[in-house]
Amino acid sequence: MAASDLALTRRRFYIQLSAMMTHLFSPLRIGRIEITNRAVMSPLSSVLARNRLPTEAHAAFYARRAAGGVGMIVTEGLRVHSTNCAATAIGTFEPACVDGLARIAARVHEHRVPIIAQLLHGGRQTHLHSPQLLWAPSAIPCLYSGYTPHEMSLAEVEQMRDHFVLGALRAEEAGFDGVELHAAQGHLVQQFLSPLSNHRNDRYGGDFDRRLAFACEVLDAIRERCGPTLIVGVRLASTEFVPEGLDVAASATIAAALEARAQIDYVALSQANFMSIAGHIPDRREPPLPYIEHARQIRGALQRVPVIATGRIRTPDEADAVIADGATDAVGLGRALLSDPDWVAKARAGNADRIRRCIYCNVCWQTITNGQVITCVQNPQAGRELELGNIVRSATAKRVVVVGGGPAGLAAANAAAQRGHAVVLFERAPLLGGQLRWAARIPGDAETMNVIDYLAGEVRRLGVQLRTGEEATARTVLAMAPDSVIIATGSGPHRALFPHANGVSVLAATEAIDQLAGNDAPRWPRVIVLDRDLYFATGALAEWLASRGAEVHLVSYHQMIGHDLPAANLTCMLGRLDALGVTTYPAHDLIHIDKLRAVLRHAYSNREKDLGAIDAVVVSGLHRADDALALALRATRPALDLRVVGDALAPRSIKDAVHEGERAGIVD
Repeated sequence: MAASDLALTRRRFYIQLSAMMTHLFSPLRIGRIEITNRAVMSPLSSVLARNRLPTEAHAAFYARRAAGGVGMIVTEGLRVHSTNCAATAIGTFEPACVDGLARIAARVHEHRVPIIAQLLHGGRQTHLHSPQLLWAPSAIPCLYSGYTPHEMSLAEVEQMRDHFVLGALRAEEAGFDGVELHAAQGHLVQQFLSPLSNHRNDRYGGDFDRRLAFACEVLDAIRERCGPTLIVGVRLASTEFVPEGLDVAASATIAAALEARAQIDYVALSQANFMSIAGHIPDRREPPLPYIEHARQIRGALQRVPVIATGRIRTPDEADAVIADGATDAVGLGRALLSDPDWVAKARAGNADRIRRCIYCNVCWQTITNGQVITCVQNPQAGRELELGNIVRSATAKRVVVVGGGPAGLAAANAAAQRGHAVVLFERAPLLGGQLRWAARIPGDAETMNVIDYLAGEVRRLGVQLRTGEEATARTVLAMAPDSVIIATGSGPHRALFPHANGVSVLAATEAIDQLAGNDAPRWPRVIVLDRDLYFATGALAEWLASRGAEVHLVSYHQMIGHDLPAANLTCMLGRLDALGVTTYPAHDLIHIDKLRAVLRHAYSNREKDLGAIDAVVVSGLHRADDALALALRATRPALDLRVVGDALAPRSIKDAVHEGERAGIVD
C-alpha cells in the first residue's frame, strides 16, 4: 500500500473512531451546570504564582487548555492559609488574589468552559527541605517529608475551616463556577479523615464520624456562605496504599457519607499520599487505567453525584470505554493535557492519531516539586504559554536542512515546517528515532516512542523531505544552499572513559539492549550496571537483566541510585530492584575489573569491596557529543546560520533535545 493510501486509511479509521466515542462527548450535569463533554482538566500545580498571587501566565496556561476543548477545568490547589503557601503558589488568604483569579476565570470563560478552584492545605506534607511550621490534626510526621507537625488546637481547626470558606468566597467573587475541596493525596483534609494521621480524641477525631467532622464543617460552611448555585466538589483518595491508611472500602464509605451529609456536587478521585507517592502519579511501568476499579467501587456507593476518575487514562478511546461501562462518569486528565492541550479537540475532530501522547516520565511533577515552573518533555510551551505562544508562519520561506532524526532533529524540523520553511532532514539510520529507539526496546518503556511517533507523523504531514539511511556530509549539506542548518546528530559512547576491560565484556547501554533484545540474548550470570546516566536507563537496564536471571550489582558514584529521577519514578524503581534482588551500591565507583574480580571503592571512605568475578559491565551514560559535522561546517562556511542542538551540543535529556530542537527550528 502506498504511503498516501495508508495515510488516508488511517484518517478514515480515526474519523470513524471519533464518531463512536459518544460517551466521552456526551454532556454531564454537575451541580447547576451542564458540561459539554466528560473530559475534565485535573489540578496541576504550575509554580506560576509570584508573591502568592496569580499571574498572567496562569491565565494563559488555563486558557490554552480551555481552547483545547475540555468540558471543565479544575485549577491547581489554591492555598487557603499562610502556614502552607510558598511564594510561587496562589494564596486565597491574600485579598489581592481576587483580581488575578478573575482574569483566569474570564480567560477560561471566553471558551465557554466552566472553571473550578481547588482549595488546599498540605498539612504535615511538604516537598520543601526547610519548611515553615507545619500544621496537622496530630503531631505525627509524614515519613516522606520527615518533619513533625504542630498539632492544631480546636481554635486553630476552626480558623482553618474559616480560611477554606474564605477561599471559596474569593473564588466566587472572582467569577469561578465552583470550588473543589482537596481531601486527597494525604493533604490536610485527608489527614483528618484517615486513622493513619488523625489520632485526636476530641470532636475532630477518635471514630469515623468525628474524623469526618472537619470535612463536613468546611463543606457545610461553604454552602451556607456561598449559596446553592456555586458548584462544590470534593477530591478524595481512593486508597492511601499504606498500612492503617484509607483503603477503597473506607473511601467509598467516606464518599457516601459526604454525599448524604454535605451538599456536594461531584466526587473526584486521586490516590496515595506522600508516603506512597508513586501511586499518586503512576509512571509508564504501571498498566493503563490502574485505579479504574477503585472508581467503579466508589461510584457504586453513591446515589446521585457524578465521579471523576484519574490515573493513566491515555487515549480518547480508553476514556470513552470506562465511561461507557459505568466505571466513572467523567475522566480527569492532567499530564495528558500538559503534553497536548488539544487532546479533546483532536479526538472530537477525528484526529486522535495526532495527539501528542504523554510518556509518563513525570518530569512535569519533578519540576514543580523542585520549585520550578511546570514543564513537559514534549511540549515546550507548557507553563510558558504567555512567553512562547503557538508557532506562527514566517513572512519569508527559507531552506532549512536538519541533520539527525532523533527527538532534537524531529522537533527542529517540525517547528521549521510549521514556520512555512522548506525542510530537508537527513538521518543516517534507516529509521527515525535516534537513541529513543533503543530506550523503547526495554520492557516497560515502549511509550517513550510516543515522542518520535508524534513528531515523525507531524513532519510527514507538513511535507518535510525525509532522507533516511543517508549520511550527511558538509558537502551534501552545503550543496543544498541552505539558509539555516540544524545539527542534531546526537551522541555516542565515550569509550575512553569506560572501565578498562581486561578480558571482561564492557558494553554501552545501546549495545546491551541490542544483545538482550536479540534472538540469541547472552546469559551473563553476574553483571555490574554502572550508573553514569543518573536517570531512567540505569534502573531499567538493571531490572531487565535481573528479570533474565542475572545477579545484578548496580553501582553509582552518587549518594542515590537514579539521582536525577522524579521521586515518584525513583520509589517505584527502587521497589522493583529490591524485589528482583538487585544489589545497589550508592556512593561507590568501579576502580578495577578483570576476569577474576571487580573492585569497588566507596566515594567518601575509600573503603574497597571485592565483588569477585563479573561476566559483564554495562555502562549507562558516559556519552560524548557527535559534533564532527558541525565542526566541519563551521570550518568550511563560518558565516553559515548553524544551530547545534540536543546531544550534539552536550549529552543530556529528552526534554533538552525536544525543547532545544523546537527553539532552533523557529527560523526567522
